[in-house]
Parts: sequence; structure tokens; C-alpha cells
Amino acid sequence: MINLLIDSELLFILLPFFFSSFGGTVCKEVVNECQNPSLNTCHKNAICIDTADSYKCICKTGYTDLDELRNPGRNCQKERHNDRCRQGNNDCDRNARCIERDGNDYVCACTAGYRDKSPDPNRPGRVCIPLIPECDNPTLNDCDSPDRAICTDTDEGYLCRCRQGFLDISPNITSKPGRLCKPLENECAKKMDDCAQDGGICEDTPDSYTCRCAINYLDVSFDRQNRPGRKCKR
Repeated sequence: MINLLIDSELLFILLPFFFSSFGGTVCKEVVNECQNPSLNTCHKNAICIDTADSYKCICKTGYTDLDELRNPGRNCQKERHNDRCRQGNNDCDRNARCIERDGNDYVCACTAGYRDKSPDPNRPGRVCIPLIPECDNPTLNDCDSPDRAICTDTDEGYLCRCRQGFLDISPNITSKPGRLCKPLENECAKKMDDCAQDGGICEDTPDSYTCRCAINYLDVSFDRQNRPGRKCKR
């Protein structure tokens, strides 16, 4: 380093291969730590990049940095690829996707437009069949007529449900709804009931209606327990 005195102030001139840490007040020799493996702590599968005052490490392509935030380029692990999916070494259906998992494991999933018919529910995507729109063809579904029920295609088949204004009276409504839909009618408003004309009160229900005798009337119906309100007496 050469020191020049100008106007009573000390002027520092840096020579090649030296750098200043504090604006020329402190100078030290520039060392390329990347040229000498003993001077850097980069992993063998990392790239050492020399900087003005030190160096930095970056894992090579194809390697994963296991401590990138705290100590980058010091622990580089080779990326593992599941060859069973990439090389076709799997039993997924031709119309299914092979999805890589940890280790050498994988799962299969039928692609859109195909229904999973695999015999083992724990091993999906082994048998994928084309998704047939059963709702488009009345012969392929047993929903009530389109004016009474709505048919919806699903991956597993189809679903039926009665339209608004219709009551579902399907024989097996829990597992197979929408097979028999009855129009909702207010029998009381339409005078379609058989409640007692004198003292009888008709009350509409979702699937039918009920009868009862008004206050101050005595129910003297023949089958009062099952069909009340058919005959009322003061």
C-alpha cells in the first residue's frame, strides 16, 4: 500500500489484490477462497462463488439444499425421483395418473372423464372406465320423469332428487331418492279433504293432510285414532 500526504491529510491508494473494508482506512489482501477447498466450507455438490470479502455456496442443479436459510450450500442432497411413475413401472390404469409419493411409493387416480371401478378401494386408479352420462339417456337411469325429478351425473354413477313442488315418496328414499315424486297439493285449499264439514278443521301436510275437530266440538269419528276429525259433534 502507498501512502500519499496531501494538504496534511493522508491519502490511501490501494494496490491490486487488496480491498478496503472501511473506505480506505483498513486494507487487507483479497483471497479467493473458492480456489482452495480448504478455505471454504461448501458442500462437495455445491458451487463456490467468490465475493469481494468472502464467498457463498449454492447447491448444484439436481441437488436439494437441506439448510438453505441458515447455512446455504453446506448440505446438498441429491434429488430423488420416483422411477416407477416416470418409467411406467406401475400398475395404474392407462387412463389414470401416477402420482409420486415418498420413497418408491405411488398412488393412482383416474383422469377426468373416467370412473374408478377398481376392485380394491385401498388401491384406486387400477380400473378406469369411461364416464357415461346416464342422465342424458332415460333408459340408463331410474329417476322419475324429467318434469318431476332432476338427474345429476357423478363419478360413481348418478343421483336423483325430486324437483321443487314435488314430494319424494320413493320406496327406498334413503338410498335411492328421486325415483317416485308426487306433486305437492294443498288438499285443504282445493277442498279435496274428507274432514267433517261441521266443526272439522283441515290442516295441510307435506304429503297429505290431517283433520281435527274445532274447539267446543267432540270428535265422534268412527276411527278416531287413525282418522280423526271426520265427524264432529257439539
